[in-house]
Amino acid sequence: MALAALEGGTNLAALQQHLLTAFPELQQLEGAMVLALNEEYVERAEMAAQMLSAGDTVALIPPISGG
Repeated sequence: MALAALEGGTNLAALQQHLLTAFPELQQLEGAMVLALNEEYVERAEMAAQMLSAGDTVALIPPISGG
């Protein structure tokens, strides 16, 4: 999804909320998924402070396990 579809001055928390609304199936993963901004994990407490810019890459990382 292009950032142009969102309001200017959007932060990572607002993008996450937009995605949860646009794709309700993601809501079951909300507490477990992690977001990364430009290949760096972002702590949940820091998402509101992370402002998005044109060209940023955001990744939604689902819960994973290994062994």
